[in-house]
Amino acid sequence: MKKNVLQEKNLYRILVIMKKNWIKEQKQRLFEILELDRADDYSSKLDNYFIIFLVFISIVILMLETVESLNFLFPYFYIADIVIYIIFTIEYILRIWIADLHPQYEGKKNKRLRYAFSFTPMIDLIAILPFLLPMFTLIDLRFIRVIRFFRIFRLLKLNRYNNSLTTLSDVVKEKKEDLIISFFLLFMVLFIASCLMYYTENHAQPKVFASIPHAMWWGVATLTTIGYGDIYPITMFGKILSSVIALLSIGFVGLPTGIIASGYIDHIHRKNDPKKLEKIKCPHCGQDFEKDITS
Repeated sequence: MKKNVLQEKNLYRILVIMKKNWIKEQKQRLFEILELDRADDYSSKLDNYFIIFLVFISIVILMLETVESLNFLFPYFYIADIVIYIIFTIEYILRIWIADLHPQYEGKKNKRLRYAFSFTPMIDLIAILPFLLPMFTLIDLRFIRVIRFFRIFRLLKLNRYNNSLTTLSDVVKEKKEDLIISFFLLFMVLFIASCLMYYTENHAQPKVFASIPHAMWWGVATLTTIGYGDIYPITMFGKILSSVIALLSIGFVGLPTGIIASGYIDHIHRKNDPKKLEKIKCPHCGQDFEKDITS
């Protein structure tokens, strides 16, 4: 009798271990499909295309719901939207579940919490908020209409599934210091030009150039070469100053675009270059530099 009980306990332990191993294997496979995005993984590619398809469908529904002549299709739009929300919610929960397998969180506490507050999962959460919030709170119907605009954030989910957008994101991160400086210079030019235009035009147009912030609206329209024509200088010095600012704006406004473009080209060249470079830290000065590891 004791022998049978012991055998049953051993069999139960074996089944529990097998179940844990099976769950672990499925979790690892799910991580490979959802997060690794390997080019040779058919399941991962299929998941990527499916999610991209759902993102575009949800955006098309958002646009078509504003067309009153299609109101007979609204019930179908609503059902499709609910299905898409459910799929996105399941995907978000699965990504949180497998978050502890990410190498960058190895050895750290609260792995899932760290992952949940990173950029891409936050975008995923914002994308499903219009579906989740009405379940847990009593919300005024007008507010539900407003929060439905969060669906636009689904477009940002494409960053996870598109290599080109990921490359652009990497370029912005690499060039963030240059971009910050260029935007700071652009703001300084805008501020100085607005101040000069205010002191030049205020006496001639006290209502139009009533303050420096009013002049900054003119500055934005001029620096971006839009020129709405609702506010413009009428004095001789103001016209000369406006012409100079307009010419300067060609270089300053185009500077961030040039930085991103050059960074994008460099990034593509490095990706396609057969020479493999590895970033290592100098043991003496602590600076990062690249080392050829092909030889």
